Amino acid sequence: MNKHTPGPWKNHGEAVWSEHKSVSGKETRGTRTNHVCAVSSRLKMPDAEREANARLIAAAPDLLVALEAWHKFMLDNYSKEDISFWDQTVNAIAKAKGTQA
Repeated sequence: MNKHTPGPWKNHGEAVWSEHKSVSGKETRGTRTNHVCAVSSRLKMPDAEREANARLIAAAPDLLVALEAWHKFMLDNYSKEDISFWDQTVNAIAKAKGTQA
């Protein structure tokens, strides 16, 4: 499945939450709302690093929307030969959507 739980996502400490049900329709209720994921406290890394990783994960849906909008704008206004990081953009979107080759 290449669909993710709809954003926006928010983090609280090491956990990431959504206000929406998962695309499978399941509700995983926690103290906040629907649980998306958690950065394991069993990892041997400082709390601040785990929380920073959770913030980055929580930003993922917003980052994907922004990158897709940028990609469409560039496609409408420039040729891909004009953009030195075109492949990076295409690959990042494909990776996020689970469609990479």
